Amino acid sequence: MILVRLSLLMLTVLGTACALSRIEGVAVPATDRWKEVVAGDRAETVSPDYPLDVTPEMVRLARDVAGRGSPSQKLTALRTYLFDPELFPFQYERSGTYTAIEAFDYKRGNCVSFTMLFIALGRAAGVNVQPALWRAVAGREKEEELIVVNNHVVAVYKSAGGVLLYDFAQARDRAPIGLRILEDNWITAMYLNNLGVEDLRQARLARARERLEMAVAMAGDFAMAFNNLGVVYRRQGDHDRALNAYALGINGWGGGSSSMDNIRLLYALESGHDQNERLPLHEDVLRGKTPEAMLRLGHAWMARGRAERALKLYDRAAKLAPVNVQAMLAKARAELYRRRSGAAIKTLSRALSLEPDHPVTMHLAALLKLQLTAAEPAREMIFQPD
Repeated sequence: MILVRLSLLMLTVLGTACALSRIEGVAVPATDRWKEVVAGDRAETVSPDYPLDVTPEMVRLARDVAGRGSPSQKLTALRTYLFDPELFPFQYERSGTYTAIEAFDYKRGNCVSFTMLFIALGRAAGVNVQPALWRAVAGREKEEELIVVNNHVVAVYKSAGGVLLYDFAQARDRAPIGLRILEDNWITAMYLNNLGVEDLRQARLARARERLEMAVAMAGDFAMAFNNLGVVYRRQGDHDRALNAYALGINGWGGGSSSMDNIRLLYALESGHDQNERLPLHEDVLRGKTPEAMLRLGHAWMARGRAERALKLYDRAAKLAPVNVQAMLAKARAELYRRRSGAAIKTLSRALSLEPDHPVTMHLAALLKLQLTAAEPAREMIFQPD
């Protein structure tokens, strides 16, 4: 049960209103109200393109190439056309994440771009092709603390006769063992994630922040986007929001380890304690310590992955200073580190009752609400033989 206090923080659910694409009957996820969902400061304005949209030229080509056969025959014809270098000289570009329109016009891009192009053309030809995510996320690329989604997105077509899978990865070390069907807001979030990472590489922090905040607003359980958003916040010097994002990255779909590493490093920095220092146990620090000292010591234990010990110190800090919102925030993040979202909700509700307009608490509550809302519907999975 999601507490009322948290639900009030989400003014609207992104995607409740849709615009139309140039393909009849295909709706485009709305992105114009995403700022109402994520609590944070306004920065630059980003108007994302719908990555699966098409031009009239693409619609004509798709229908000409696909012909009038069955859905599988249409998709086979499209795939043959796209792989013919004489007809469609597409160049693989590892870091090039483009929309379907851009991939069509530029004739280049990575596997995500090519997959989105195939899906868009398939839909233009009248076949309901869907994006899917490979369950094993080994296909992602990690660059230090950043994660780029590259070659574990595939296209699928479901019919009464079974499932057709179209995998355009340049290299795959093993066959997919499980696929998650993606809604279009998820593929849009992946597109925004990759653009946000490129912004980070170029030190365009404000733009990266907007793109990644929009990504998590569109796909609230997208762990990799939460991790990258945490990197943006940290590089902007906003450690509180970085800790929030990393904590949600631990709990999102398809991630965990990167956010766990990053949150430990940030806790070590926040604690002021050396990583090799012998830390006192809870019983050794009950007397004569300030709430701030308790929090720092709790952070030091979090840096070592000892959330249980950290929680005891955060509890002590909260008792010493009952109106200390920072202690409540620390407890909520520790519970999320332990993947106990229910306990985190209760703690956040207590923090909001103490200080309803506390910006960092509202930020964490809003992000957690996004994640819980995204996780509520059962996500369709397709399993393939190993």
